[in-house]
Amino acid sequence: MTTSENVSGQPELELIAPVQGGQMLARLSGQVVFVHGGIPGEIVAVDEPVRKRGYLEADAISVVREAPVRDIPPCPYFGENGRHRGSIAVGQDVGGLVCGGCRYQHIAYATQLEIKQRIVADQLRRVGKILDAPVLSAEPSPAPYNYRNKASWLVTEEGELAYHEARSHRAVAIAECHILTPGVLRVFDAIRGASAELGLGGILRGLEARSLPTSSGEEAATLVLTLAPSISLDEATVLAEALQDVCPTVKSVSAIGTDRYAQPVHLAGVERIRVAFLEELLSLSPTTFFQVNLAVAEALVRYTFAQLGPVEGRQVLDVYSGAGTFTVPLARQADAVIGVEVDEGSVADTRDTLARMGLENVTLLHGDAASGLKSLLPGSVSGAIIDPPRTGCSPEVLRQLARIRAPRLVYVSCDPATLARDLRFLLDHGYQLEAVQPFDLFPQTAHIESATTLKLPRKFQARR
Repeated sequence: MTTSENVSGQPELELIAPVQGGQMLARLSGQVVFVHGGIPGEIVAVDEPVRKRGYLEADAISVVREAPVRDIPPCPYFGENGRHRGSIAVGQDVGGLVCGGCRYQHIAYATQLEIKQRIVADQLRRVGKILDAPVLSAEPSPAPYNYRNKASWLVTEEGELAYHEARSHRAVAIAECHILTPGVLRVFDAIRGASAELGLGGILRGLEARSLPTSSGEEAATLVLTLAPSISLDEATVLAEALQDVCPTVKSVSAIGTDRYAQPVHLAGVERIRVAFLEELLSLSPTTFFQVNLAVAEALVRYTFAQLGPVEGRQVLDVYSGAGTFTVPLARQADAVIGVEVDEGSVADTRDTLARMGLENVTLLHGDAASGLKSLLPGSVSGAIIDPPRTGCSPEVLRQLARIRAPRLVYVSCDPATLARDLRFLLDHGYQLEAVQPFDLFPQTAHIESATTLKLPRKFQARR
């Protein structure tokens, strides 16, 4: 609703609710307004709303009624409204481009968790038509800052490491980042300090760094380089070895993403590092997907296993199995595990882990999820874990899951909207919703992870 206009003629809007993506919902003369900045319950002054298809969009520029849960953003590149750095409560534009990573640094962490719980419930209601869904309180991250074990930077022509600007594709050169782990920050500081000497501005277009603990507790880092088109593999190898000299924790360097190298090219160091995860030691290539918040990822896996129930003597399905974060621990408990994964590097990493550990009760199906599921008979698995990308499951994958009819299913999602869409299909095909548990893998950002538990009543289960 509109509460008033200030002396400058700017609308003053009450923020009603959070919206997926980091914006806040308000209304102006009965029209929906998505506001960049602010906190639910606040009244903010906004600039001239811009008309979009079916809604208005506006930037909050000052706070009229402040929420008691406001926090002071620690990052100098954070901008609450995505246009100007800093907090709108301060009302001072310090100048400079705004980093597009964090959206919630101005909000107390406990309130961030509440916001994410509300967004999940709202998406289930609006998209999935699931009323009164059992959405539990979000599981917090033990570290609201310094949790992220991977970063992807642009490399500017001047050799600066940068993120994308909020709401654009321009580069924002940075000297610090408050959500990265100390291991990644050590890599960042070392490479940033040597950038001019190494001439990175003329060699690289991008750089991805990851740093994770090994069995000894020490950090092992990997790099993935995006090379300029003019750089040869020999030149890239020399650079990779120089980067290892600059930062001794870097154990593996690969190149990817140029016109010439559609597949990752190993340049220096070991091909895989071994990452301590739960009680396992997983093989991980530089380009293989791995969760960015280790502590919360481990909590997510433990929760998922608890929701599956006892698996001893049974066969379990892991769809989108990745590097084996579910598959490998399950193999120690279940009689058999079937993993389905399209990414060749992830499959190779999982096979390396399984061979090293002597686990022979896992069948890995390399290919798209729908094709892999077609080979399974109804009733052949007692439980299933599905962990799709942000786009969710394809219609064919959902049809195959409904055909296989696993008695228990845990859907791990990183997008509440596609989760809601896919749950609607599964509920319409006999499954019942038990619980939706959000996990805050990405504090300070608008991204939301969750694990949803479904059960199939006995009357719908396949006969064995």
